[in-house]
Amino acid sequence: MKKILITIFVLIVICAIWFFIRTPSPVLNIQDASATVNIKSFAFSPSQVNIKVGDKVVWTNLDSAPHDVTFENGEQSKTLAQGESFDTVFNEPGTYPYICSIHPSMKGTVIVSN
Repeated sequence: MKKILITIFVLIVICAIWFFIRTPSPVLNIQDASATVNIKSFAFSPSQVNIKVGDKVVWTNLDSAPHDVTFENGEQSKTLAQGESFDTVFNEPGTYPYICSIHPSMKGTVIVSN
């Protein structure tokens, strides 16, 4: 009986190690970014960013659920898995509202000024 319990324990430890090794850790792609937005707990944080014309914004999904970034003008990221990022450069001043089309209650805004 003791050998069976030890074997089960060892298998559980091996499975736990395997799970943590293969689960991607969130990596923020913030190189050259003027603003970063984290996607966490089914929310964009911060929900509003203020940037200048020519600045880059990077969104990174820290949730285990998939999300995307969809603008009213039709621009859309691919579906982002945990740890994946999307970035875009804003070349025109204006207000750019966006949502997660998978979870439309998630909303954010990019405000671009000269």
